[in-house]
Amino acid sequence: ELRKDRAFVIEAIRASGWALNYAAKELYSQRTFMLEAIEHNKLALDYAAEELRNDTGFLLDATQRCPAALRYAPLEMRESADFMLEALRVDPLALEHASESLLRDPAFLCRALEVDKRAVNFAKPECFGDRRALIAVARKDWRLLKHIVDDDPDEFTIEISGASHGSGHLQDKSVALKAVFFLNSQQTDAQGELAVLGRHMVLEERDSGIFNRYEGDLSLDGREIIGQMVCVHSSAGNSFEEGQTGNFRMWRPPTEAG
Repeated sequence: ELRKDRAFVIEAIRASGWALNYAAKELYSQRTFMLEAIEHNKLALDYAAEELRNDTGFLLDATQRCPAALRYAPLEMRESADFMLEALRVDPLALEHASESLLRDPAFLCRALEVDKRAVNFAKPECFGDRRALIAVARKDWRLLKHIVDDDPDEFTIEISGASHGSGHLQDKSVALKAVFFLNSQQTDAQGELAVLGRHMVLEERDSGIFNRYEGDLSLDGREIIGQMVCVHSSAGNSFEEGQTGNFRMWRPPTEAG
């Protein structure tokens, strides 16, 4: 009987996933047959026997053969953080098929970032209201923050001028420059010094009870400083908590003169 003929049914599935409607039901329980069917048509997963659809190993094998098939996995699997992390290891786009509730979970995002940094592309905006998630993103790769910045973010500007004659905190450095901080074009009360030694730079930002330290290296074109920051002391008004660390990027905007 053709409905039981695996080779015939597979050929029919290549033309249309709906062909499984007419296959012998016993084929739905055959692991190797169903995986081959899924490889040719993602809809085939919807026809797999219940014991296969609830089998983590089978679903991961199916994802490896046809990542888009994960869309037809049972909802309880797509709601499982452990399963979706395994699926993410198989395919970097697996989170496209994760449940909405999972993609809104900051704790899940933190775990997913450890597997693949591209997980940030699938997280829902609610995740980024959680400070832990933002820190996890920044620690993984500060460039990922461009996916989650506000449409109208605050503009933080630093103006560097001639040699500093202030606190002397950085007198051991070869060159010390004065730094003034602006938020949305308004000068803040923070005082700072930028110490330069070759291409290595250390910027210290100080205000009442606040001490943030930025240390990094100047890019070859002289337009960027990329490095790490640490909040040494914190108080009201600081964006960081004491002891908090993270990556940062500062850049000099291009001018007409280049």
